[in-house]
Amino acid sequence: MKKLYRPYLIFFVITIPHIVLLLTFSRIFNIISTELTTQAMNTWILMAAYLIIAGASFTMYGLINWYRKKDIHHYSAVIMLATYLVFLFGYFFNDLDLVPSSVPNWMLFGVSPYLTILTLITPCIGYGMLILVHWTSEKYKVNNLSKEIALLIGIPVGWYIFFNIIIRIMWTTSFFQGIETLFYIIFTVSIVIFFFMLIRILYFILLNKFQAWQSYLSIVVIVGGVLGLMLNQGTYNMFGDFSHYSFYVLAVVTGVLTGLPAEKYSKAGIGIFIAKSITIVYSCYFFIVFLPYLPVSIIGIIFFGLGVLMLVPILLMFLHVRSLWNDYNYLRNKYKDGMLITLFLVGMMVIPSIFGLAISQDKQHLDNALSYVYQRSYDETTEINLNLNGIRRAIDNIKYQNENDFSLFSQRRSIPYLSAIYNSYVLDNLSISNEKLNRLEAIFYGEYEENTLQENGFRAWPGNVLLQKAEGETFYDVEEGAYKSWVHLELQNLSNDQSEYITLFQLPEGSYISDYYLYVFDEKKYGLIADKRAANWVYQQVRAVRQDPGLLTYVGDNLIEFKVFPFEGNERRKTGIEITHRHPIQLDINGYLVELDDINYSREDMPFDMDLHQSFAYITKEAKAKMTQITRIPEYYFLIDYSRGNENMMEEYFSRVNNYITEADISDSVKEIIGVNYKEIKTPYGAGWEDNLKSLRVNGGLHLDYSVKRIFYENYINNSDSYPIIIVVTDQMTRAILPKDFENFMFTAPEGAYYYQLDGNVNLNRYSLLSTDMDYAEGINRIHEAPVLTWGNNKGSFYIADDSQDSIIILKHDEIISGDIANNSDWENGVLLKAMYMQSILKPEMNAENTLAIVKSSLISEVMSPLTSFIVLETEAQEKAMLEKQKQLLATDKPIDIGDVTEMDEPSIIIIAFLMLVTMLLYKRYKTKEIDY
Repeated sequence: MKKLYRPYLIFFVITIPHIVLLLTFSRIFNIISTELTTQAMNTWILMAAYLIIAGASFTMYGLINWYRKKDIHHYSAVIMLATYLVFLFGYFFNDLDLVPSSVPNWMLFGVSPYLTILTLITPCIGYGMLILVHWTSEKYKVNNLSKEIALLIGIPVGWYIFFNIIIRIMWTTSFFQGIETLFYIIFTVSIVIFFFMLIRILYFILLNKFQAWQSYLSIVVIVGGVLGLMLNQGTYNMFGDFSHYSFYVLAVVTGVLTGLPAEKYSKAGIGIFIAKSITIVYSCYFFIVFLPYLPVSIIGIIFFGLGVLMLVPILLMFLHVRSLWNDYNYLRNKYKDGMLITLFLVGMMVIPSIFGLAISQDKQHLDNALSYVYQRSYDETTEINLNLNGIRRAIDNIKYQNENDFSLFSQRRSIPYLSAIYNSYVLDNLSISNEKLNRLEAIFYGEYEENTLQENGFRAWPGNVLLQKAEGETFYDVEEGAYKSWVHLELQNLSNDQSEYITLFQLPEGSYISDYYLYVFDEKKYGLIADKRAANWVYQQVRAVRQDPGLLTYVGDNLIEFKVFPFEGNERRKTGIEITHRHPIQLDINGYLVELDDINYSREDMPFDMDLHQSFAYITKEAKAKMTQITRIPEYYFLIDYSRGNENMMEEYFSRVNNYITEADISDSVKEIIGVNYKEIKTPYGAGWEDNLKSLRVNGGLHLDYSVKRIFYENYINNSDSYPIIIVVTDQMTRAILPKDFENFMFTAPEGAYYYQLDGNVNLNRYSLLSTDMDYAEGINRIHEAPVLTWGNNKGSFYIADDSQDSIIILKHDEIISGDIANNSDWENGVLLKAMYMQSILKPEMNAENTLAIVKSSLISEVMSPLTSFIVLETEAQEKAMLEKQKQLLATDKPIDIGDVTEMDEPSIIIIAFLMLVTMLLYKRYKTKEIDY
């Protein structure tokens, strides 16, 4: 126990926790500072100064004693204990000043201030208490523990009597109000005395009566541990999800091992030592998990009695350490110290290594699955091997955690610290929506849940808020060479209930949103541009607390979703959108037609040819009006369903394809025959083509998304003078997994977004790629044909839709498009951003780089892109939280949905562990010899 006084321990129990605590709360302060009153700001400054002075003082004390090779004095433990009890007392009396109740949890990004404070301050208090226990036990020897036991039992019993009898009398009088502060002080002191006596009793038993009590204490921790796990599971996993059988197994195994002395079982002594070294991690884990709850465990004892089970982790920790230490002292007579220490360190790493290996495999399998589905190159020629069992496990783990709903009587699905580490490493602290997980299950395993294959669902919500007035204000900006228009809207809630306004409107090609405002109370607030995932996330969070957000977002090709919330009963609000456009346009917003034109500008002066960038061409509708129509030659692609459930259908499908080709006389026009499930195998049409597909095993789902896009991609980049006809050969069309975003891919399909099913009667049914509704199919007799326009330059001929709108042609599809954002006009930047987005669609394998480039360019230019949104928020704190989320999103290369924030009600154990490791390495480096005082 002499080592308890070593000064370097101060760095572990005070310095490092203080650094983590200050970093955590500085992040919180940076976000919510604008929400704080003057009094609250003063409280923050006072508490921070107190913590910094205390931490710096104890650290300096430790450094000085370390340099002088002196132990810390036991009186310093008294000061330490008093210092941090005062800090905790000050925090809990001012917690609403530090983090006001008006600050929602989502602004804290899952950090619980209460648990963070207790987790990082309790070690300081516990360390001081351990020194006091040791010092008083050595100075005042005791032969029995009757007084300590009497106090240990008397404190909760006394408070039980007080709360159930005396306080009922006092509560009705003004007497209690006068001594309220004194009451809290007395209660806090009693908690300290309770734990002081508990540790003193444990110290006495483990030091003087350990061999006699070891087996009995082992039984206590086994029974208490299992009962605690069962009680936690029966109370909706109040302290975390420990329902996995491994926790119960480890509880029993660890308890049994603590009751087995190596000296008694000398033949198995080294095995017992190794086993205890392995399970020490389990004891440490539960000690850390329940550490912040220990101060309130006495409340559980007072009111429920079962709160005593919360003390089992502290008993297990003391028992395990003492048992391991005794074994070490016994075995060092047989083995070298270096060997025992090595075995201990290796054993201690077994459980963390297993966990680390499991989450690293989940990360690898999940990354592979997401990359395969959402970021696979359309030029991919090599077969990609996937571990379907590993993907299944990763999906199951994430779906299990996604079931958290944090309602009163719902099962908590997160495991303290472990879930935070898992989400931080595997998901980059973000989340994957259940919709996306269901889609992955449908693709890889052919398992379909309801709504897995349904449409995105972007629909205008009629609600109770209606557009009452829409006015346009337009002028032609000669310097920019474009029109600048404001559309001013007045919206009114026609009901008495709080409501939201949601609508959709279509922007003509060549029109871009360059500003936005919303009146928040009487203040006209202009919008911020942000990553649209971050903006939509913060909109949903702010909407939940009924504050004022307004949002503009692309939800399709030039399709804008516009939302404003809240509208009180019969409230009327004003908002406006600035649009930059090349020619006069007409907008249809909720049936209001708004003409945006400057009558003072002559259209004859409008530029005809637009040479904007070497990587793309902007074709005006005026230029298109002078182009010649042509009809391209059809070429056929047959996609044969190799998904689960079609094991006995292959010969039938092969026959169906051959019959159709013969009857339609298209053998010379068949480009590819493709076997499709979650993989695809391509073969040209010719004799024996069926044999070329036999290597593909029937498995998974009918994943048409990738194959369809690849076909259109290849046709587009090759400037082909033919156009693709996609025919799906299946009897289970409702199970087809189709693109949900083909509207953005439409520029590759100028003839139209159609595909066909070849049914059992060798008839064609036509579907649209712009809808995933499989309930409607149109039986046809001939393939759809549509004329297109051809445009050429020195790179060849390009084909665009004949739709009387401006068009953009991507000339260089294999590199990231960039431009002079700072010197371009708003309209030129709008075109550039749209071209960058189109190019990113063609190169999904460059998703991360393209997303970052587009969002950054949009932020600089202040023009909204398909990957950004305009948003108005009520407070600066909300804006800071959104920017924090945006930073988090842009740091990941995963195609992850925002969903709910990963709640992490504990400080980052990774940071703590890292800082501790650095400190230990520095200590070992500069320690030249063992100092034995």
